[in-house]
Amino acid sequence: MIGRVIGFLLTAVVAIYVGYQWQACYDQFQVRGNRLGPPPSRSGPLALNSKLTNAEKMLENQIHGPESFEIINEKLYTGTFDGKIVEITDGQITKECKIVKDCTTDEECGRPGGVRRLNDDELVVADVYLGILIVNMKALTHRVVLPTGTLVDGVPVTFPDDLDVLDNKTAFFSDASTKWAPSEFPNEMWEVNPSGRLVKVDLLTGEASTVARTLSFANGVQIFPDKESVLVSESTAVRITRVYIAGDKKGQTEVFVDNLPGYPDNIRLSKDGKTFWVGLFTTRFAGRESLYDRFLNYPNVRRLILSTFHRIVKFIIYYISLPKGAIALNIDQQGNIVGSMQDPAGEVIAEVTQVTETDDFFYFANFHRSYFNRLRK
Repeated sequence: MIGRVIGFLLTAVVAIYVGYQWQACYDQFQVRGNRLGPPPSRSGPLALNSKLTNAEKMLENQIHGPESFEIINEKLYTGTFDGKIVEITDGQITKECKIVKDCTTDEECGRPGGVRRLNDDELVVADVYLGILIVNMKALTHRVVLPTGTLVDGVPVTFPDDLDVLDNKTAFFSDASTKWAPSEFPNEMWEVNPSGRLVKVDLLTGEASTVARTLSFANGVQIFPDKESVLVSESTAVRITRVYIAGDKKGQTEVFVDNLPGYPDNIRLSKDGKTFWVGLFTTRFAGRESLYDRFLNYPNVRRLILSTFHRIVKFIIYYISLPKGAIALNIDQQGNIVGSMQDPAGEVIAEVTQVTETDDFFYFANFHRSYFNRLRK
């Protein structure tokens, strides 16, 4: 009898808690349906391979979360999870620039995302917490071009993610979400509410304007070789969108490639400048559909999870709903997938946020591992 009473009371407490959380948080989340196409099959350029399993780990336990790479004069530059830009020469860290020296939290210290060359001494960095920065690796100094929170067309810059540099005064960057801060990015992924955008910024004055809106988790950015358009990864829409910034189509957007075999991150030109390398931070294939894919078909379920268990959504995304495995795509200028490199089980490379190609190697970035990978051609 006592056991039944205790069981009833526990059930009642859980029900009250769930109801309270639902009521308190329900209106906070604007969840929308996002039915993706059937995941692609492992055929043609996506045929199963294990090329990435031949990669080696670099700087293991010496670097944390190198999400993006840039190469200047044979030196490799990357940002780290603890708010640093590091220079790597011949496989060794040779220089570090701590963006904020006296800090304790991620929001204070910063977290560099995309890294691009401005000139031989300076990098332009999209820091997800601090904004758009120019970092001088010779003087080990930086200046903030556009801080987060700045209003651009009436909307604050919230989540600078990646960027590309058009010329010595102009850059384009992705604002992944205009609703959720980087620390709350799982909410953006589960809402699937296209609040991201592409922003143009003057690197000299900090003046900025919105170029494209309503992007679904705007992520990787790459200017097309003809400089008339910009490619933007829409991670939760598993596609890459082309935004025209010059020429007859200026102001227009179109889908460049759709229904990718994973969720796209950074986009970079190949060494010969003829194709694009795209990192995917997880995979989705026919017969191996991710749990996250399935959740996308049920917006009310996602809203219930967000409203009730939003504190553990990050855990659900990383450890339950996304399958293991890594893939990097090679895409031509017509939007066709022409090749791939894979680690089907994620044994050597667990995720790919960017591929950077040199004459001799491919370098693979990641979001939160304590190393990066290198593959000899």
